[in-house]
Parts: sequence; structure tokens; C-alpha cells
Amino acid sequence: MNETHEKELKVFIDGALHYFEQVSQEHAEVKTPYLLTNDMVADDFTGVIDISGIRNGAIYYTAPRAMLHHILLALGESQSTEELYKDLVGEIANTISGNARKELGSEFTISIPDILNGRGIRIEKNKNHKYAIPIRWKSYTSSLIIKLH
Repeated sequence: MNETHEKELKVFIDGALHYFEQVSQEHAEVKTPYLLTNDMVADDFTGVIDISGIRNGAIYYTAPRAMLHHILLALGESQSTEELYKDLVGEIANTISGNARKELGSEFTISIPDILNGRGIRIEKNKNHKYAIPIRWKSYTSSLIIKLH
């Protein structure tokens, strides 16, 4: 991993940690990031942000339903619906990407979130670098997948 990739990963990691700290006043733990060597199977809900400008690719945030349920509770939301889960996973992906955009500059352009619903969707490994960053909050683990070239 070169210095630019390390800096970018750190920006995304810091954004994810900051999100959980702000939402729940509880720390999330980032497990060791790794380079994907195979396709990854998405969790229950996945938010995808397309990236363009000085870098191209996408950011994926994928999380299990139970984790999203507990984040909604931390936000003071007593209801849990499919729509709220979709909105939340998109919000998390958008917040993390938006924080990265602030750090990496205005030439780092992000799209609105696209939501993938359903466990088992494959996030394809391709010839470009794709890093997976496991994030543990409470007893749950989600993943932030960074695919930039």
C-alpha cells in the first residue's frame, strides 16, 4: 500500500469512527483493514457512494439488520422498518464519504447513495485496489469497502 492509499484509508476510517462516536457517544473499533482478494458478500443492507473527479470508484458501507436496529435506537428512533434501515445505511455511507471529501478536497466528488438491500449480494473484487475495513460497534461488525483508482 502506498502513502496516498494509507492517507485515504485513514480519512475513511476516521470518518467512520467519528460517525459512531457522534451517534451513540460510544467508540467503534476498527479491525485490521485488508485488500480484498476475492468477491465479498454484502450484509443485509449496503449503501454505495460513487466517487469521481481526481479519483474514481466507489465506497460501500454494509451492515447487518440488527446493528442498524441498535443504531436507530441510539438515535432515539423507536420504529424499525425496511425504509429506515435503507435510509440509515445510506446516511452512514454518505456521512463517511462526505467527511472524506472535506479532507481530500472538492475535486473528490461523491454521488447520492444507492442502496442495495439483501444479504448475499456480491461486491466484486476487480483489478483496482479494493480495501475492506471491518468496523465493530457494540457486538456487531459492519464493513466499509473502499474501491478507488
